[in-house]
Formats: sequence, C-alpha cells, structure tokens
Amino acid sequence: MTAKPETTGESAAGAHESAERNAQVDAKIDAGIDARIAELKQKLARKLAIAAHHYQDPAIVSFADLVGDSYRLAVEAARTDAEYIVLCGVGFMAESVAVLARSDQTVLMPVPQAGCPMAGMITPAQAREVERAVAAGGSASPAPVVYMNSTTALKAFAGEKGGSVCTSGNAEKIVRAYLDEGRRVFFAPDRNLGTNIARSLGIPEQDTCTVGAQDLDGSNRARLKDLVPANAKIIFWDGFCPVHRQFTPADVWQARERNPDTRVLVHPECSSEVAKAADKAGSTEMLLREIAEAPDGAVLAIGTESGFVDRMIAAWPGKNISHLRKLRCSDMALTDRNSLLQTLEAIVRHEETGAPLNRIEIPANDRENARKALSTMVAFTEK
Repeated sequence: MTAKPETTGESAAGAHESAERNAQVDAKIDAGIDARIAELKQKLARKLAIAAHHYQDPAIVSFADLVGDSYRLAVEAARTDAEYIVLCGVGFMAESVAVLARSDQTVLMPVPQAGCPMAGMITPAQAREVERAVAAGGSASPAPVVYMNSTTALKAFAGEKGGSVCTSGNAEKIVRAYLDEGRRVFFAPDRNLGTNIARSLGIPEQDTCTVGAQDLDGSNRARLKDLVPANAKIIFWDGFCPVHRQFTPADVWQARERNPDTRVLVHPECSSEVAKAADKAGSTEMLLREIAEAPDGAVLAIGTESGFVDRMIAAWPGKNISHLRKLRCSDMALTDRNSLLQTLEAIVRHEETGAPLNRIEIPANDRENARKALSTMVAFTEK
C-alpha cells in the first residue's frame, strides 16, 4: 500500500516543532556557555575587566564590567586595576586601550580580526601627502584631528604633528579649539562627521574641501598645489562608515509618515542631509541619554547600528523605540559567547601554565605618538 502523503498542515506543524526543539537545544548550549563564563569571571576576579562597546550583542554586554562608546572604553578601561582587559568591539578600540594601558596590563580581543572598514580608508602616508599639498599651497601644516575610528599608526601621525584624536562626542570641541588658535584642521577619516561638525560650527561649505585617495598623485606637483584651496579652514578626508552611510533622508521622512509624533535621532556618521532632516544628531552616548530622558510613550526612531537600537528597545519597553533602518555592523557581530569564553579560558591557561596569549601589541614609536594624540583628546574633553 502506498503511504499517504503528509498534508501541508502536518508539514508545517512538524517544521514548527523541529524549530522549537532546536531553539531549546540552542538555549541550553547558551546557558552552559554563560555559566562557564560566569565561573571564569569569578575565578579571575579583579584580575579581569571585560569592556564592551554599545554595539555589541546583549549577551556580551551582560558580562561586561564596562559598557560605553570608544572614548569611554579607551580611557576608562586603561584606568582599571585589572591585569587583563578583554575588549569586545573592533580592532581600533582594543589598540587604543593598549596604547593607554600600563605596561603590566594585557589587552586582548575575543575576535582579533574584527576590524573597522573606515579605519582602513587612510594611511599615514596619505595623510602626509595631504600635509604636503597644504605646504605646496604656501600654508602652515594643518592640525590633524583624527577620529577614534582609525589605526594606531594614523593616531601616531596626529600625535607627531601636534594634533589630537577625537570621538563623535568631543570632535566639535576639539576642532573649534584648533580653529580658535588660527590653525587649519585636517579631519580624517570620516567625511560625514567632519561635515556635520563644520555645519554645527557655522563654517560655510566653501571654506572646506574634501580630499581622497583618488586625488593624491605626488608626481603632479601642480595638481598637488591646487588640491587644497587657500581659504579652506577644514580639510576632510573622504572616508565613511559603511553602516551609517546607508541611512537616507527618505528614511527620516518615512518614519514621520508612519507616525507624525516620531522624533528622529541619528549618529553624526550619517550624511549631512540625514543629520539635517533628523531632529538631532549626536554620539552614541548622546543617543543613549536622549532615549533615557524621553518620557514614557515617546516615539523615537534611531538611526545607528542595530545592535544598540535592539538593546534600547529591550531596556525601555515603555517607549516606542524603532530602527530608522535596521543595519548591523558585521564586524561588531563577530564577537559571541564562544569567542569570549575561549578568551577567558586562554587567560586561565596562561595563569596556570604560562601558555602564551594573543595580546594586542603596539610598536613602541607608534605607542608614544598615539598616546600623545589620545592624551590631547582627554585634556580637551575633561578640562
């Protein structure tokens, strides 16, 4: 007798039961990993500090001793008494902590290959080409203001040239300080952040210019001389965040069409068009503060990395928080429970047997100059 074929309803029910079983298995595995992480944290105690960026998965954030933006992670993580600092984020963040850390501290990343595309969009050699372009026009060297989302080598260039590192939260203050000293500013690598700062400072577009890798050709001296106009107060490097660049003014308009009461908050790595269309643009810490201070029932559309927005939705159920558009940073998503657990297990092995650790190492010369630029940022920010 031929078997009766399974009905569509039965197939759907079976698939649903299978999905539920798999979810239960995954939950048990995650619970086991979580228990082991908690055990190792307790074992290492004050020797360990886990620092997580706002964009990390909630499971990672739940184990963090410090959660913050790139500024807070760099400055406060290095101020801890911990011997081992585990940075859950991307490469430039761990490097910045390593630059500021004491010689007796070890900085590690669960996923060392987690990078930042923007950080790779300019090299120190290209920054020196821009400096030469300014000199070719007869002007003094500009003050480099280098976004935290950059390599240690570029931060070292800034320190060598008397410049500063900045974050999205303090960039405006730092740029203003150099302009008030009568210096021109070379802002790299994020053009969008630089453009939004210039607009906030009231600097006309005609008093700025943008330079990118495509413009640099040292063999053409005439072109190099004309690359940076004499009136340009701020010179932007043409870099960008691949996530924030995807937000559009149409996203803002559509959010308001869905609900006219919507307040749109965006990160300043978005384009100036998006920042102008939004109700407010600011750093991740500013977004966090605005969300926390909004009254229950507030309607908020947040234009930044989706991991942060998901956490805000879970943390504030009494507020109507939504994604302006759901965009995940693939590099931030690389750190998971397993990679964090493996890092803690490696530390314990090192403690017990002396096994080597895959620590973040910074060349001595880069460390010295990058520390200068980071220290300048701290001085500007905290005074």
